[in-house]
Amino acid sequence: MTERIEQATPETYRGDNHLVLNNGMSDCSFIEATINCDHLVNRLESMNFLRDVALKLGAENTRKHLVPYLTHLIITEKFSKLKDLAEVLGDFENYVGGPKYAHILLLPLEELAGAKLSDVRIAAIKSLQTLADVMEVIDLENYFIPFIASLTMNDKCTKRCSVSHLFTTVYMRVSPKHQSDLMDYHCFLSLDFIASVRQNAANNLIDFSEVVHMSIFDSKLTPRLEQFSFDQNEHIRILALSMAITFSKKFDVTYTKQIILPIVLNSINDPSCEVRSILIKNITKLLVIGISCLKLTENIMKVLISLTKDQKIEVRLQSVSVLYDCTVILYENLTYSEATKLVTKFLIPTLFNLSHDSDVKCKLEVPAVLAKFGKIMPNIM
Repeated sequence: MTERIEQATPETYRGDNHLVLNNGMSDCSFIEATINCDHLVNRLESMNFLRDVALKLGAENTRKHLVPYLTHLIITEKFSKLKDLAEVLGDFENYVGGPKYAHILLLPLEELAGAKLSDVRIAAIKSLQTLADVMEVIDLENYFIPFIASLTMNDKCTKRCSVSHLFTTVYMRVSPKHQSDLMDYHCFLSLDFIASVRQNAANNLIDFSEVVHMSIFDSKLTPRLEQFSFDQNEHIRILALSMAITFSKKFDVTYTKQIILPIVLNSINDPSCEVRSILIKNITKLLVIGISCLKLTENIMKVLISLTKDQKIEVRLQSVSVLYDCTVILYENLTYSEATKLVTKFLIPTLFNLSHDSDVKCKLEVPAVLAKFGKIMPNIM
């Protein structure tokens, strides 16, 4: 893991060659002298004026003076239109000399990616993604990867939250060594003590599944999914369960049996009613995926039965209608004989038990479901 990079002075990211931010006042004096402008800070908040200043200064002076000065204004909280600035900087590479110098813009965008307001951070992230797309591979590896490392280990939690959105932007374009580093940075964030940082890292698993090879996902990212399913934060466990169900559609039945099913089984006894509700809402999706494997189908049926006995009425009520939905799936995907065997073994007895539920709402739901059952299997009902 890369050593923690001190954040006291903003820097561009070029390995051993750092451009230190110049003193804000000297930059201000240079710009004012060049463009003969009073009230410079207020005028710079007009994005059209900002572009005009950059054009008048030229690319070299924009890199040397204007960009560090903007960074100084952000840090000292003297620039109010942060979202507008974050949006503009994504298309500002031509004002600093083209894609070759796009890394110069990482200076202010790092500070904007750590802003208190989420809309500013989102705008900064989008601009960073835009810049990454125009940068050459060598520049990504020399500047952008160290930039990601710096944000990953930054003391400011908003910067650690933002950086998760940058991993897959560059993953496919950099060397295997740097890809491995990105995985390590993601692992670092997954273990963060701040829940919002872990949640952003968890969200990033879906994006990673689109770009990494299955073998790498299994060895590097599956452990993170399992970790998130046991997280102390309810929202992260909900996210982990939703992702697990999504992955079961992307990967094969073996992965579902070995990885997804244990996560699902763990969710049955989750202390959060919301987690169990998410599970019951998605049980039919799991059944569709596992229908080709009898053992997996039976295990999913057992999960459903457990949820019909849940202590919370909200979960039990949802399970009543799901019983019928599962029946439809069984008859659509199996032979009549196979489906009937599973329905009579698992679902009809469960529906009978619900008809004797302690809550009257559950009891009242059962007759309507029974009537639907009769249409599918009239010889049994």
